[in-house]
Amino acid sequence: MQAVLSVIAAANADVLVLQSIDWDHELRALTALNAALGPGAQPYPHLFALQPNTGVPTGLDMDGNGRFGRAGDAQGFGDFLGQGGMAVLSRLPIDRARAVALTEILWHDVPHAVLPQHPNGDPFPSAEALGAQRLSQTAHWDVPLVLPGGERLHLLTHHASPPV
Repeated sequence: MQAVLSVIAAANADVLVLQSIDWDHELRALTALNAALGPGAQPYPHLFALQPNTGVPTGLDMDGNGRFGRAGDAQGFGDFLGQGGMAVLSRLPIDRARAVALTEILWHDVPHAVLPQHPNGDPFPSAEALGAQRLSQTAHWDVPLVLPGGERLHLLTHHASPPV
């Protein structure tokens, strides 16, 4: 934890996107991380995180291993809702009303999507699972930041890496 805090303080960026940070509905973990930056580090008054796909149960065998209810069977790999999510810390105000989450887009709805198949050509892991699979392993967001003159800078960010 101290290494993460040191890197954040040394970067001294106006906007940070953190990946693989656990999400909770009230942003308690993110708030605690921000508070832990300590003396000498400028705080981030604007925090943003939405529920990621990680740990969202599907009731399906999403990884094709014949077992159900495990981390690989969630919309995005996770043993619990929000494991390894994503967050934004900003010194610029965030226009939350105009933030867009693209997290629930289904993979098969993306034009020209290349969907996984078994060597025999059948959908992997199954047609039912592939029909329910969201594009984002974790999240895709458009987060508008309010610049000093009132203009909006759109932060387009995603976190899509499954465990290897």
